[in-house]
Amino acid sequence: SNFSYFIKTDFSNFEIDDKDLIAYQLRVVSTKRLNSKIKAIYEILKLFYVQPVLNYGKDSLYLEVVGTKSAVDFADYVANFLDYELESLWKKTKIDFHKKPAIFIIHKKN
Repeated sequence: SNFSYFIKTDFSNFEIDDKDLIAYQLRVVSTKRLNSKIKAIYEILKLFYVQPVLNYGKDSLYLEVVGTKSAVDFADYVANFLDYELESLWKKTKIDFHKKPAIFIIHKKN
């Protein structure tokens, strides 16, 4: 997949040309309000050579990224992947939680 290509790529030897000096901005996720999922995506996107920005609209919140064209494009892919996967994990957890009785065991750290 494209994602595994980027993970295996060594970005430390990137060569910068004139087009990389232009800052690009892209809206990658929108939601009604700030929540844990958006906060997590925001923090993770910092690792991908972009600056995440929370932009508050009239009725919505937008997560946008600023950076080079290639970094913004990849951050868009990562943000959409995380948005989908985190949402599906949350829904699965909610379904599993309601189907089975929950037993929580807390282990003390030594």
